[in-house]
Amino acid sequence: MELLAFTDDLVQRVLLAHGIDPALAAQCGAAVADGLSEAHAGQTVYYPFDAGYKMASREQEILEAHRGGARISELRQKYHMSDEGIRKLLRRAAARNPDLDQLNLFGQS
Repeated sequence: MELLAFTDDLVQRVLLAHGIDPALAAQCGAAVADGLSEAHAGQTVYYPFDAGYKMASREQEILEAHRGGARISELRQKYHMSDEGIRKLLRRAAARNPDLDQLNLFGQS
């Protein structure tokens, strides 16, 4: 049950950070937790230590704009997010790809 409560809370916090109505955020959090419970009932779930899920296209767009020189204040206004929300997104991107800010030595991939 701890995982479901955590999931519910996490979904609500993410939606609230994106400006979603609190009542709708609560409904979505419960629905996601219920969905996980129904889909994976009786199973053991393992999350690898450094695993991260894929970046949403909107997150990728924000990351590319920032890497292209857009300031956090500009991104905040364009994407209707808080400064802290933008910073968290950029930290998540850096954690998923530690070479993100490294120069591409000799044009190698």
